[in-house]
Amino acid sequence: MNRTVLRYSFLTNAPLLAGAAVVIGSMVLSLAWLFPLLSADATYTEMLETIPEQLRQALGVSGDQTEYFGFLTANYYNSLHLYFMMALVLLLGHRLVSKPIDDTSLNYFLNGSLPRASYLIARLVFFLLASVGIAVVSLVSMVVGQLVFDWGSPVEWRGMVVLNINLLVLFLFLGSVVFLIRMLTKTGVEALAGSTGLVIFQYFLSMVEPLSPHLSWLRYLTVFSLFDVDRHVGNTGVFLAVVVGLTAASVVVSAISVHLFRRKDLFL
Repeated sequence: MNRTVLRYSFLTNAPLLAGAAVVIGSMVLSLAWLFPLLSADATYTEMLETIPEQLRQALGVSGDQTEYFGFLTANYYNSLHLYFMMALVLLLGHRLVSKPIDDTSLNYFLNGSLPRASYLIARLVFFLLASVGIAVVSLVSMVVGQLVFDWGSPVEWRGMVVLNINLLVLFLFLGSVVFLIRMLTKTGVEALAGSTGLVIFQYFLSMVEPLSPHLSWLRYLTVFSLFDVDRHVGNTGVFLAVVVGLTAASVVVSAISVHLFRRKDLFL
């Protein structure tokens, strides 16, 4: 891994990551502020109960709305947060690997003595650090929101940590796939289109699956089915299996990307 590439990655992507952190933190704290207002009476819960259960599961708004953690999970992390993270992974992946190849800005690094593998590994490590940073911002925002707006209740540490680690390994895997797709395509436009289509299709399958018992088999075709906080909080074994499995898959896919990058015609 090359520290110069790592530092360059940070300098060129700091505004994007700062913006993402601000958006995520603001959304979490805004919903934390709304929680006491909406949980004070049963109007909000009764309104949600008018929606069929299958549709609520598809939209991600099922669960206990009377508790802070359940409210935040149902109204943000099961929907909006996933959209933000999908957009961030696609955009950051494009900026880290597709854009430098297309505009030949990596010439400065690769025309010297820096091996291609070291360059891409540094980019992958930066993606890992950025993802961990976003997860930390998310976790801290959840805790601060509860301490400020729901200070009388115990902090649901286990659920919050499980939620954010689950999201971290899920999007690390998707990020590694974004890198791999760029290694398999000729242009950044093709890579971005392919990555976007794959991620959206994966999420679409996860939304359609709860709508009917006959579609339950779709959960085996989408990685988003591995994002199941309720199940993971109550079953440590399953949670660890998901974390280890997605982490191992991310490492394998990243290693394949490095191998392909070493042989790729970059038109330097």
